[in-house]
Amino acid sequence: MNAVWIIFLFLLGACVGSFLNVVIYRLPRGESIVLPGSHCPGCGRAIRWYDNIPLLSWMLLRARCRDCHAPISSRYFVIEAATAIRVAGLFALYYVVQVRQGAGAFEESWPTYVSHAALLCGLLACSVVDIEQYIIPLEVMWFCTIVGLIASAVVPIWAS
Repeated sequence: MNAVWIIFLFLLGACVGSFLNVVIYRLPRGESIVLPGSHCPGCGRAIRWYDNIPLLSWMLLRARCRDCHAPISSRYFVIEAATAIRVAGLFALYYVVQVRQGAGAFEESWPTYVSHAALLCGLLACSVVDIEQYIIPLEVMWFCTIVGLIASAVVPIWAS
């Protein structure tokens, strides 16, 4: 059963990584992270749904836009892969290897896991923005703070 969870969380992490790429690109530029949808920075054309599959599309398109053939940075692939590995790896460390003593079963401690995964993802996004722009997007850290506060409020209720 752990293998199913790890595969699911890897795929989910890759999707979160795809969203983190949007956050990393748009937040420092003051753009909306919701609208418009994903588009090529070169030609501005909307990315088709089948060209927006995390990890896979970048490889299949050979790191190029389908329409204008402009190169797509390897950063997109790296962020998606790093996020997928972090999310699935955190689960494996907590519940398979059991490096977190007393964490309990996933069914009991999932809010803690989710808050830690959100923090790892947020720190990754902030690190990349800081490396590229020399700023830290506080919106990301506020989101992580809210997730952590909700998890800390839910865990005592959930554990009883």
